Amino acid sequence: MIFRPRGCRVAPLQVASDKRNQGVLHKYITEAAEEVLTKGLRLSERLYVPEPFRESTHAETARRRRSKLAVLESPQDGHQFNMALVLGEFKGSEAGDAGRRIWIQHMPDAPLFIEATAWGRIVRAYGNFLQARDADTDHKPRVVMGALIYAKREHMYQVDAASFILTTDQWIPIEGLHELGLISALIEQRRRFIKPLRYDAKSAAAFPNARLLDAGEKPVPLHVVSAFIDAKERATKEKTLNAGAYPQASDEYCFRCSFNLRFIGKWQYVVRFRHRRPAAARCGFDNQGELHGHDQEQEKEIPD
Repeated sequence: MIFRPRGCRVAPLQVASDKRNQGVLHKYITEAAEEVLTKGLRLSERLYVPEPFRESTHAETARRRRSKLAVLESPQDGHQFNMALVLGEFKGSEAGDAGRRIWIQHMPDAPLFIEATAWGRIVRAYGNFLQARDADTDHKPRVVMGALIYAKREHMYQVDAASFILTTDQWIPIEGLHELGLISALIEQRRRFIKPLRYDAKSAAAFPNARLLDAGEKPVPLHVVSAFIDAKERATKEKTLNAGAYPQASDEYCFRCSFNLRFIGKWQYVVRFRHRRPAAARCGFDNQGELHGHDQEQEKEIPD
């Protein structure tokens, strides 16, 4: 995702959840990229977000894409490749004559190419995300791909590196399928909440899976415990839950299915009032798509 440098605000999601579509994402991400500088260039000069595909305007859209990515066909000093970033929803991949072809939503006529060994590394790192698209869920998640590309030949876009994130169908980032039911329920009930992001933290277990903003004067952390979590992640989550000035497993501070939430599958929704929170957990999405920045002020205990 592209973040505004001041105030930790996210451009692509500053709209109501029922109005988020490819056109909105294209508009806000592109505008946000205008404010980001990298190596002396505005990111917008090297960022391509697919325009919404329409059969009636397909030829014109394709011309704009080729014009945008024409910078790739001018290698610096005849040796160093120019690079660009493609950001879009991953649609799928298939074996090609040399490596694999990657398809991005709204780019049906312009696949990205990647070597088989590089694709193998992606599968090992992001295999859970790629499989999650076919999960048996009411709300199908999306996989967003950020690909650093160059032109190996004219009009042939080769992937140099790539990263993937899992999101809900409303483009809210999630760490895995264990968060999908919680976030979907909050959206359906039109709750106001923040989705904390871990950024470069090694584990998301130390962060709440969501923070309710409409349950009192202070945000209320929500934690999701998955039956499939590994021992290390579970230990981190338990340490996070047990931190603070409240008794363990007390009904005053820990309760399940609160605020009209439901049990879904093997996941539990555990709500705990926190006295302190990790200093790093300062940003997250709310249900209106706004990314909030938080100060270091400690939260007070909230009586039952």
